[in-house]
Amino acid sequence: MTFTRIDPNTVQSNGGFTVQAVRIHDVKYSNALHSVTIPGEILVGDPAYVIYLSALKRWDPPGSQTSIDPAEKKEIADNVVQALQFMGVRFVVE
Repeated sequence: MTFTRIDPNTVQSNGGFTVQAVRIHDVKYSNALHSVTIPGEILVGDPAYVIYLSALKRWDPPGSQTSIDPAEKKEIADNVVQALQFMGVRFVVE
């Protein structure tokens, strides 16, 4: 998988998704059909960031009535981890 930096806070994958750092602490994952905002938190020290992939439950509106199934959750988690690594973010996943 390869990534292209769209702007300082956004990368796009040739796999058909984007990952964007939004606000100070959240990450937004988007594919062709849906998007989901994943909560995170800035830490003091190293790693500098924690991302709460365990919070993935439902897509953001307008698809908010659609649950994220376990296979989608794993795919999103894998994609977000790869994108953040590409961006050079030092993070942990919970």
